[in-house]
Amino acid sequence: MVDPVLELKGISKKLKGREILKNINLTINPSEIFGFLGPNGAGKTTTIRIIAGLVKPTTGSVTICGYSLEKEFSKALSRVGCIIEGPDMYKYFTGMENLEQFAAMKNVERKRIYEVLELVGLQHRINDKVGTYSLGMRQRMGIAQALLSRPKLLILDEPTNGLDPAGIAEFRQLMRKLAYEEGMSVFVSSHILTELQLMCDTVSIVKQGEVIKTAKVEEIQSDNVVEWQFEDVGKAKEILKSKLGLNVTQTKKNIIRAPIGKLTIEEINRTFMNEGLVISYCTAVGSSLEDLFLDLTEGDKIV
Repeated sequence: MVDPVLELKGISKKLKGREILKNINLTINPSEIFGFLGPNGAGKTTTIRIIAGLVKPTTGSVTICGYSLEKEFSKALSRVGCIIEGPDMYKYFTGMENLEQFAAMKNVERKRIYEVLELVGLQHRINDKVGTYSLGMRQRMGIAQALLSRPKLLILDEPTNGLDPAGIAEFRQLMRKLAYEEGMSVFVSSHILTELQLMCDTVSIVKQGEVIKTAKVEEIQSDNVVEWQFEDVGKAKEILKSKLGLNVTQTKKNIIRAPIGKLTIEEINRTFMNEGLVISYCTAVGSSLEDLFLDLTEGDKIV
């Protein structure tokens, strides 16, 4: 058995009498990219702040690489690199000057700066001022800072905010390199569901302070989801919801999809025909993280 890089056991947090987190249990293994998502106000940022040692939980324990965050705070956090609410840099300094400042605070040898620059692909712009960097480059600089101390766990809160599609694709490739080639575990919170599905090995969905689902992405993609096209899409949605108890997503003007669980396509289509509906087409499709999220959170917005 491989020891986990991060373990949260029974984490709860009360603030002014209100329970923000309720019995959060999470496990992240070595070289795993772990996605954490939930609607606005679900407790994502509070959970991240607890892991990073910025907030104390009311109950429960956090263990990082075998060290208790409560009892061995410095040893536990020495294994962590994190970026919360964007990287913090001096924009009038060059990239190298920023990394040198950070390395001096962490007592990191100079050759490590060049190693992380190679990892994040910024070696050719390192002598330019950070103020001239694109958003994607600043994100890479932030990750370079976080990597200087050779963390076993990298924590990223909304790291792709504001990035264009090319920047997001580059970020995804970098995370895979860190996890699968460098052996780092990555804990990432994001509201871009399709990106988490493409990038992560495992995801957890949190709602109202509770983890309601943790699953491997490959398991989510194998779930049974069906897509239909109708002229009367409103009536079809009502049948799926009221008669069959399914959660429905409308993807286009006349197209809907739903995870059907243990029901068969034949049973559902027979119900449609008995109600006088004409099916233009019907097909089984791979489930998406968005389908699962909407199903479990009943359409709550994710932010």
